Amino acid sequence: MNSTPMNNAPLKVAHSSTQWLLSALFAVLVVLMAAPAPAAPPAPNLDPEVSAQDEAAAASNSAYRAGREAIDSGAWKRAINRFGDVIDDGGDYADAALYWRAYAQVKAGEIGDARNSLGRLQREYPDSRWSDDARALEIEMRGPGQVNPNAADDDMELKLLALHSLMQQDSDRAVPMVRKILDGDGPEELRRQALFVLAHSGADGSADIVRQVALGNRHPELQREAIHMLGSSFDEDGVGMLEDIYRKSNDPELKQAALQGLMMAGNSEVFERLFASESNPDLRRQIVHMLGISGSHDTLREMYGAADKELKGQILESLGIGGDEEFLLQVLRQENDLEIRSKAIHGLGIGGSETAWQEMRKVYNSSNDKELKMAILQASAINGHGHELVVAAIRDEKDPEVRLQAIHMVGIGIESTPEVQAIIDDAYENGDMEIKKAILHSYGMSGDDARLIRVAKTEKDLELRKAAVHALSMSGSDEAADFLMSLLEDN
Repeated sequence: MNSTPMNNAPLKVAHSSTQWLLSALFAVLVVLMAAPAPAAPPAPNLDPEVSAQDEAAAASNSAYRAGREAIDSGAWKRAINRFGDVIDDGGDYADAALYWRAYAQVKAGEIGDARNSLGRLQREYPDSRWSDDARALEIEMRGPGQVNPNAADDDMELKLLALHSLMQQDSDRAVPMVRKILDGDGPEELRRQALFVLAHSGADGSADIVRQVALGNRHPELQREAIHMLGSSFDEDGVGMLEDIYRKSNDPELKQAALQGLMMAGNSEVFERLFASESNPDLRRQIVHMLGISGSHDTLREMYGAADKELKGQILESLGIGGDEEFLLQVLRQENDLEIRSKAIHGLGIGGSETAWQEMRKVYNSSNDKELKMAILQASAINGHGHELVVAAIRDEKDPEVRLQAIHMVGIGIESTPEVQAIIDDAYENGDMEIKKAILHSYGMSGDDARLIRVAKTEKDLELRKAAVHALSMSGSDEAADFLMSLLEDN
C-alpha cells in the first residue's frame, strides 16, 4: 500500500432594486426638466496599459508565496491568514488564494469556512482556472454518502470520490485506474478531475502522467490544466518542463499559460532567459511584467540602458510593481522625455513611499509643464501619500486643466476629508461652470449625496441642478431615491 497524505499536494454585479428605481426616476426627471442631463466629465486617463490587477499583483505575490509555504509545512492557520491578505488585496492571485484558503480551512477542520471560501470563488470568479480544483475539494469535503443533489452529476462524483479514496489507500491500484479514465471516452469533466486527483496524490508515476499531458503528448484538451498543475508544484523539474513547453510551442495561449505557471513557481532566472530569445512584443511585455513581480530589479535596470522608448516604459511599469523606488526616482530626475518621466511617476504612484512623494512634490512645485503636473496628480489616485498635493492643487493651482485634474482625483482616489470638502465647497462657490460640473462629478464619485441634494435644491442654474440630479441617479442610496421621489411629487 502506498498512501500519501493530502498535505503534500503538489501542485459584478446585479443592479439592486434601489439602483433600478433611481435610474427610472432620473429618466422621468429628465423629461420633466425639458432637457437631457449633461454627460459627466470624463474621468482622467489612469494609463490603462497597467491595470489595477497588475498593480496589486506585486503586493499579493509575497503573501501568496508565504501562504503556499505555510501549506507545504502544514501551518494551516498561518496559511489561512496569508491567503486572506491576498484575497483582501484582490488581483491576479485572489482566485487561487480562495482555493488554497479553503484547502487550509479543510485541513484545520474549519469546514463551514471552507465552504464559504469555495462559494465565494464560484461567485466572484466563475471562469477561474481553479474552478475544477474547487469542485474536487468539495467532493472530498462531502465525504462518503454525500453526493451532489443534481442526479446527473451523481455518478461522476461518486466515481471521483471513490478514485480519490482509492488513491489515498492504495495508489498502486489507483494510478492504472486514472490512466484508464484518461484514455477512455467518458465526460471531459471526469477526465479533468481524474487528472487533478492524480496530480495531488504524489503517487509513483503520477508526475510523469501529468507532465506528458502538459507537453501535449496525451489528452491535448487537458494540456492547459496540466501546465497549471506544474506551476503549482514549485518543483524544479516542473519549472524546466514549463520552460521547454514555452520554447517549443507556437501557440501564444500555451506560452502565456506556461509563463503563468512559471510565475507561480517563483523562478525569476527563467524569465531572463526567455526574454532574451522572445520576439513577440506581447509576450516580451508579459515577461518584463513578471520580472518586476519577481523582484528582478538588477536585470530590469540592465535592460533599461539599451531599451527603446516603448520597452523603457514597460520596464518602469514593472519596476513600479516590484517597488524599485530608487531607480524610478533616478529616472524622474534625469530623463528629459515627458512620456518616460510620466511612466516613472506612475510607477512611484503604485508603491512609492512618503519619501518618494516628497520628491514628487518638489518636481510638481518646480515644474511649469502641465502634462507632468497632471501625471503626478493622476498617480495620487493610486497612492494615498499624494493627499496634501491634491488639496494644495485644488486650492492654489492657477492652470485650470491641472486644477480640474486635482478635483477629479477626489472622486477617484483621494479621501474626502472635512478639510478637502471645505476647499472643494469654496472652489464650487467661486469657480466657473466647468469647475462646478467637475466638482459635482467628484461628489457623485465619492458618494456625497448630501452635497448633491443641496445643489439640486438651491442651485439657480438649471444645467447644474440637472448635473446634480444625474449624479444622484447613479448613487443607489435610499437618500438619493427619497429625494428624487420628492422632486416627482413636487411636479
